[in-house]
Amino acid sequence: MLGLGLALTSAAALSQAVGPDGAHGRWLAEVNRAGGRTHQLTVAKVIGTPQSTGAAQRNVEEFSSTIVVTVPFDSGPRQVTVDGVRTQGELEQGRSIRLLYAPSRPDLGVRPAGDDDLSSTVGRVVVRPVIWILSLVAGLSTAVAMHRREAGVARARRFEPWVHLPAAVFLAGGAALVVPLLTGFPDTATGWGLAAGAAAGPWLALAWIVRTS
Repeated sequence: MLGLGLALTSAAALSQAVGPDGAHGRWLAEVNRAGGRTHQLTVAKVIGTPQSTGAAQRNVEEFSSTIVVTVPFDSGPRQVTVDGVRTQGELEQGRSIRLLYAPSRPDLGVRPAGDDDLSSTVGRVVVRPVIWILSLVAGLSTAVAMHRREAGVARARRFEPWVHLPAAVFLAGGAALVVPLLTGFPDTATGWGLAAGAAAGPWLALAWIVRTS
């Protein structure tokens, strides 16, 4: 069970790095806390000329547009300008578009629906399941290896300061690294760096115990 526990702890740490990061992640968290959700709104106006993103789906070119929509906030309707609205084909006045906002918090503004964010979708659908599958494989392999070396595991359970105190430092360091991921939204590179360090903590502790006990 110890091997499986180590793997699941590492998977939990790595999973914290999956998802919206930085300022966008903070905005999404605030919108969710305010009861925000996706709404279908009608484009009142397209500002300027939609710009091609260079991407295409089913041979239909993708465009990024700046639009004006009338948003029915709880405090009353307001016209809001929304940048970076991506659509298949050029966006035109009168078309319905999915936008995310909190009706009770007009100060948070309006943004394109998060489901259109490819990186978030890949994170949820691909990266997170891969993390858990690989961690389960690693955990089961470690559990089997430890079961085959029961005598050594029993010896390692006896407290020795020069063995267990450094191991505790590795564990505490990993726990400390994951705190910024739980309390904030660092940028992508920083987040994955913290998550990788936190995930490595339990394995470093185990490696130290194996080497010194």
